[in-house]
Amino acid sequence: MIVDRPHFSAEINEIIGNPPHWVHRVGGTFLLLIIIGFVTSSALIVIPKQHILPVILYGQPAGKDIDFVQKASGFLVKGVLDAGQLEGLKKAAVVQVEIPLDNSSQDKISLKGRLLDIIPPIKNGKIAYTVKLDKKSADLLTGKLPEIESIGGTLIFESEKRTLLQSLIE
Repeated sequence: MIVDRPHFSAEINEIIGNPPHWVHRVGGTFLLLIIIGFVTSSALIVIPKQHILPVILYGQPAGKDIDFVQKASGFLVKGVLDAGQLEGLKKAAVVQVEIPLDNSSQDKISLKGRLLDIIPPIKNGKIAYTVKLDKKSADLLTGKLPEIESIGGTLIFESEKRTLLQSLIE
């Protein structure tokens, strides 16, 4: 029984035993470039924090004899939020309101509005606020739901724009 017999020929052992140095350099450089690219892109990509809050839209447009400007002022969105979210709501230029068309479907009307009022007293760490729909959104809502007293929906606004790297470090 021969124990010291090589598994491969001398030529194959030479190739396997001495890999080319450029493979190490190029492979290491390529891996380093991928890591640097990931860190750089995560430091440059900004992701805003999104708040989604339940709200109730109130209002019933006045009769047909009232002009559209008065109708548009009839839609108000009211809700409450945590005290920590107040700065984000104040900084948001435009907030988005989504109102479901039907309880059984996923169809929603997307509306836009601006912060109108903040009710100062804080109750149980919550602050009440009012958002007024803009003219285009009020017109859309008037066309879809002509007479409503109140309807539930969600308010969406963005705050605290952070880079992806800052979010990953937290």
